[in-house]
Amino acid sequence: MSSQTADVVVLVPGFLGFGRVGEFYYFAERVISVIRGALEMRLGRPVPVVPCCTLPMGRLAHRQEFLLKWLSSLDAQLDGAQRIHLVGHSAGGVDAELLTCAESIFHDGGAWGDAARVRSKLASVTAIASPFHGTYLATSEVAQFILSPGRNLRSARSVARMAWILAQLVPRVAQSSDIVRGMLSARPETAKFLFQLWQNRELIDDLSPGSMARLRGRCRSEGRVPVTCFVTTTLTTDQASREADAFFLELRRLTAEHGAVEAPSPVQASLALLAQHAEAAIRCPEVTTPRFDLGASDGVVNSACQILDPTNPAGLGGICVADHADVLGHYDRKDELIPGPPLNAGLFHSGSRFGDSQFFELYKRVAAAIVRAAESSAAVSAASAVSGAGGANGQALSPEA
Repeated sequence: MSSQTADVVVLVPGFLGFGRVGEFYYFAERVISVIRGALEMRLGRPVPVVPCCTLPMGRLAHRQEFLLKWLSSLDAQLDGAQRIHLVGHSAGGVDAELLTCAESIFHDGGAWGDAARVRSKLASVTAIASPFHGTYLATSEVAQFILSPGRNLRSARSVARMAWILAQLVPRVAQSSDIVRGMLSARPETAKFLFQLWQNRELIDDLSPGSMARLRGRCRSEGRVPVTCFVTTTLTTDQASREADAFFLELRRLTAEHGAVEAPSPVQASLALLAQHAEAAIRCPEVTTPRFDLGASDGVVNSACQILDPTNPAGLGGICVADHADVLGHYDRKDELIPGPPLNAGLFHSGSRFGDSQFFELYKRVAAAIVRAAESSAAVSAASAVSGAGGANGQALSPEA
């Protein structure tokens, strides 16, 4: 890469871990184009945007170690890159944020060792739909059966119900769904990936609210790298229920079931923060302003669990009325002014009516968060170089809301 590459953006996938399977990309290719175009227009220089991969559904500690090695390999290939910006979706946002903590979570914690070089280049983390405080979907009967079938035989009925709903859905979307066509285009690769998923499903346990609360108790951010969170939520109105398919409705029901468990204090504080900013949510004009309670979710992650630190309102980049896959670019795309059927089918159908306008607005804000961090980091580095005070590198950087 050119020595002019001062900044590089890395896209970190969620719990499935892959960058591409067959012809299907985790982050739709247009995500790369939108982020890079917005950054280069603002910064006036080339900014590569690179999708990476992690371990599919492996434990957070193993994913962390794998991601760090991947980033170190990328860093070795870079020529003159000064700053690395991570954009993570779902569990990928958690993977990215954990790199900013004072201690590593693999090898029983402790110092980061050889990772110091690549971590020193981290300039920002942007998380979209990330379960920083877990997701109640991980505690559902279906998730527990997948995690340990032998110990959860009573959940077999719920699993059978989900399988039946999914089986009815697949034939309808097989011809128009990017993921179905893409994965069928490389059957051996897809089969290997699905086998890896089954072998490495411990991430379900790691992403339960209880497990994440314990992790948060022992892993603290150094405060140097700004973390910006974008929260996703779907509607719970009758309109959304009429437009959503049965598979998504079942996912949302499972995610909403939290029993009598009291939400951790950060999650309770997040509900208040989300309510304050609900009117400004990125949404289709035809849908209503979202309302938040503990059960509100994007179908996979509870919305109130997606804010890392609700005591820092500047860390909330925005709220988006969208399902968990919409924000990856996998939504029913339609020509803006030309009537006709969708160009492709999204992964979920939630009734959120997420479209191109919402997609571009979301990633315009993602790019803005990266630009703020890049400019702040460059200013700190310049001031440090002039004054010779190395301590300036330890200053906290906080993006604007």
